[in-house]
Amino acid sequence: MTKVDPQWFKQWTCSEAKTIDDGKNPLSITIASAFFGSVLIGGMSMNKIAKFLSFDFLVFFGKYSYGMYIFNSIFFHFSNLVFARNLPVYQRLLTYFGVFLLTIIASYLSYNLLEIKFIRLKERLSYS
Repeated sequence: MTKVDPQWFKQWTCSEAKTIDDGKNPLSITIASAFFGSVLIGGMSMNKIAKFLSFDFLVFFGKYSYGMYIFNSIFFHFSNLVFARNLPVYQRLLTYFGVFLLTIIASYLSYNLLEIKFIRLKERLSYS
């Protein structure tokens, strides 16, 4: 008969559970996502939330968000790998601000030069 390690068992018991928002519990992320998603979906019928979500600023970032998701990770990790982690805090913040601006520019260009063409191609090849 094998012995069960008490430390292993202890981490799975309810008595060891931290608060639901400790960030280590994937269920807490799911619950939070479901809550905020339902608030957004439920609020779409409300005029104020729909008006807020239609601001040009938010529409802009919504349109280019996929490119921002892709490029920010690349630029951020490259800047840390090359030089940013060795800088003082205020210079690192300036570097990250530059990374953010570079991310916006790259995502804007990739959307207008690549994604638009694939969206048009998808519309021509779709089964309707």
